[in-house]
Amino acid sequence: MSYCVHCGVELDKTAKKCPLCSTPVYDPSEIPDPEAVAPFPSEKGQVEMPKRDIGILISSLVLAISGTCVLLNLFAYDSYPWSIAVIGGCVMLWIFLLPTYITKNVPVYVYLFLDGGAVLLYLWLIERMTDTDGWLLIVGIPIVIATTLAAEVLAVCRNVIKHHILSTIIEIVSTIGVYVVLLECIIDYALHGAVKLSYSAVVAVVMVVIDVAAVTIMGSKKMRAVLRKRLHL
Repeated sequence: MSYCVHCGVELDKTAKKCPLCSTPVYDPSEIPDPEAVAPFPSEKGQVEMPKRDIGILISSLVLAISGTCVLLNLFAYDSYPWSIAVIGGCVMLWIFLLPTYITKNVPVYVYLFLDGGAVLLYLWLIERMTDTDGWLLIVGIPIVIATTLAAEVLAVCRNVIKHHILSTIIEIVSTIGVYVVLLECIIDYALHGAVKLSYSAVVAVVMVVIDVAAVTIMGSKKMRAVLRKRLHL
């Protein structure tokens, strides 16, 4: 074990300079071993907080915010039960963030299902608390369901279908086309009580053309080779 010639601090065998005063280390009898494990991180930010501790921190913040809002609602601003909406938002945020830090090897579509369910419950809570003329039930909740289903389809396709740039294009384009059609159907029914496709039909036709082109290219080795060459894939 050597010591710094400038400040006298004890040096680890991996040190190339003094960690206290940055004086270069020179000891002919002890050559620094760069492969040895250093006693402390060499770069800032290298020390990471355990995921479980992050989950506990998130849970504590959610509980603290929810409890504070309940107390304020009870003793200060008691004209309306607004704290319920805040608590619902905190719970929704907790569902969004916490599974990432407390669960392992869970498929992504399970996370998407939980996220979609959390948003649905929050919208239903707002619908029950406020006078929204039912627009959340007619428009908001169906849109959330359609969005969740679209995300679920993409997640399942990514896990089941072999990854390829053309198959990825087909998955995304097809999902977007169906999603746009569903959105127009939901909005038209909410506004007019009937469904009449307009812009979504144009989008769907364009998406079908793109899908047909992608499928055609996938079925031809020569066309795939040309595509890889042109796009440098």
